[in-house]
Amino acid sequence: MSNPYFVDITTPKSPFECYQMVQAAEQAPEKITPEYCRALLQSTNYPPVIEKMALQAISAAVSQNAYAQYRDVLLGIVAQRETEETIADLVKATAACNNDLETYNAAAARERGRFLLKGYDKKYGFDLIGSGAHVNLRYQDFAGYDKLRFDDEAKIIDMEFVDHLPIYLDISSAGNAEEVSLSDTDMSEVKQLKFPENVKKINFSRTENLPATAMQLQQYTALEKVNMSRVDFGGSFEAQWPRTLKQLDLRGAKNLPAVLDLRGYTRLENLDVLGVSGTEKVLLGVKNDANVIAHKLEIVRPNEKFGRNRDVVLQMLKQRMGRAA
Repeated sequence: MSNPYFVDITTPKSPFECYQMVQAAEQAPEKITPEYCRALLQSTNYPPVIEKMALQAISAAVSQNAYAQYRDVLLGIVAQRETEETIADLVKATAACNNDLETYNAAAARERGRFLLKGYDKKYGFDLIGSGAHVNLRYQDFAGYDKLRFDDEAKIIDMEFVDHLPIYLDISSAGNAEEVSLSDTDMSEVKQLKFPENVKKINFSRTENLPATAMQLQQYTALEKVNMSRVDFGGSFEAQWPRTLKQLDLRGAKNLPAVLDLRGYTRLENLDVLGVSGTEKVLLGVKNDANVIAHKLEIVRPNEKFGRNRDVVLQMLKQRMGRAA
């Protein structure tokens, strides 16, 4: 860490033990010293404890001379640490009152590299700020990191061949990213997965051990292209994409169901199911004239007129049931 105000956890303690320390200080204000504050920073980043300690330190820094004594530990609360916004604002206000806002901004500034996560345990994230529009993370190993943090400049995120992905892989901090590739990765360690809200293209090609959240993408309404070529579906097909999906690549996918039902994706323009295993028939929706690449598969395209008549019949039945009731 190059941030001079960063305080790492060197003597981790349980939240209960740390909470006892701040409660004891409340009963005996003379215990609230810069050394006491630093000891807590070196023991935890548990938000309730850090909040109480911050309020105690701010209350103790009632003059410029007192602020000078507590300055380093107050700035340590925000330096390369995940901090509750309300607490960061209080520390900032205290610094501003003591004509030290410039130093606060330098201490609180994001920096590429490791930062301490808030929570019960000693865990770290990796900040990718300043990586530019095309974030190339190919072949990176993120062992020891539980979170990746991007910035708004990221447009394309390439995480192909990455090792040891975080358990909670949240890419949504890249608010403007439109393309994400996780191809050729092993996602067996990933339990939850979250993409940028406006992502348009996701690549899972040759990815192993996809978590359930990788199959449930229907909430990403801007998503147009999904590549799941050579993915092993293990005999079940629970994937859900937004109805606006335009391109779906399932080339060489394994263990798909015998009947691949895609009737809900009426805007599909390109479908590649060449070399899939398990599937014998693909069902497309009414009005779907998608370009299909396949070999020895039955592609069923319902007749548009039949589809309309079916809807009319269903409506008539509903009306009759309503009158009968």
